[in-house]
Amino acid sequence: MTKKLPNEVQIFIDKYFKLPLNGKNVPCPYYINIKKIKQRMGLRVLIGKGTPEEIIQESLIYEKLRGVDFSQMTVNEIKEFLIKRHIGIDCSGFVTHILDKWLIINGKKHIWKYLKWPKQNLYRIIARNFRPVENITAEMLTSDLNTIQIKNINNIKCGDLIRSRTPRRSNNLKYGNHVILISEINKTNGKVNSFEYVHSTCKYEDKHGVRRGKVIITKFNEPIYKQKWTDIYKGKNYTLKDLQSDKDYSQIRRLKNVPLL
Repeated sequence: MTKKLPNEVQIFIDKYFKLPLNGKNVPCPYYINIKKIKQRMGLRVLIGKGTPEEIIQESLIYEKLRGVDFSQMTVNEIKEFLIKRHIGIDCSGFVTHILDKWLIINGKKHIWKYLKWPKQNLYRIIARNFRPVENITAEMLTSDLNTIQIKNINNIKCGDLIRSRTPRRSNNLKYGNHVILISEINKTNGKVNSFEYVHSTCKYEDKHGVRRGKVIITKFNEPIYKQKWTDIYKGKNYTLKDLQSDKDYSQIRRLKNVPLL
């Protein structure tokens, strides 16, 4: 038995994987802005938080401004062009928009209306009210404030989240938080034998950005980092490596206040 995200949500996700840019389908690259809030007040598409439509529009504007022709460029050349203009999507922006789409097509409120926010000063409260997506982080999405841990892998559902941490070597941060969304679940005799996921990652070298992956369950009653993660690039599985870097933190989490079907 296979369970998937609603078809309309899958179509929405596909837009990130195939940005239609002058006859070319370009996978959205990764981009995150981790500078101070005062430097994050531009268009959300330029800080890793845009919808596919916003990313497409801004990319086509830059194409005209820079006098290039996407139709004469390769997909990789276009992707590099976008990266240089800070056009892309980060992990929390990607997951937030997917969940928000799911809620809206079911007649629910925007996802930020259901999330609980950590204690913040007045300035940040005002900022999040005007720019909610830009202020939703991977850490917030998967925190105890907004999620519960799913320990039994047979209980996972589409829309559940997986959190991990990745070591950083810059910006004075010891690590960065990452969030993955479970998009498909395959069961045999009531037990999960595999699941698929989507995320936007800074890893995988020139293939960074939106990616799909699959996990095969080989060890029941064992943590997710002990399962078989199949997204390997040039002999490396970056996603699994991050999960293993902080095993206590790496968990499957479920949003507890969001009315997803």
